[in-house]
Amino acid sequence: MRVVHLPDYDRLREELPDTDIFIGYSLRAQQLTHAKKLKWIHSTAAGVAQLMYPELRDSGILVSDRLWVRETALLMDLLERWFDGANYSIRLILLEAIDLCM
Repeated sequence: MRVVHLPDYDRLREELPDTDIFIGYSLRAQQLTHAKKLKWIHSTAAGVAQLMYPELRDSGILVSDRLWVRETALLMDLLERWFDGANYSIRLILLEAIDLCM
């Protein structure tokens, strides 16, 4: 798994095309158009209302929030089960300093 930590949104557009999983506060509709491989958005916010625009709702991309995944261990277990040991190159973007154990 390749993890890319971005402290802000400056390089997000260039990193999105090869990203499978995005962890951050928000991803706008115009940013979503660059995320060709995206399968999962995990919002660090307590809710996902800011993500419920039509393009994302219709995309089939899994969306979760910090209340849904409370522990890093659970997140990693979900990733392993989701990809089921297959030989995938997973690219995960961590945007902002986050704490998944909130």
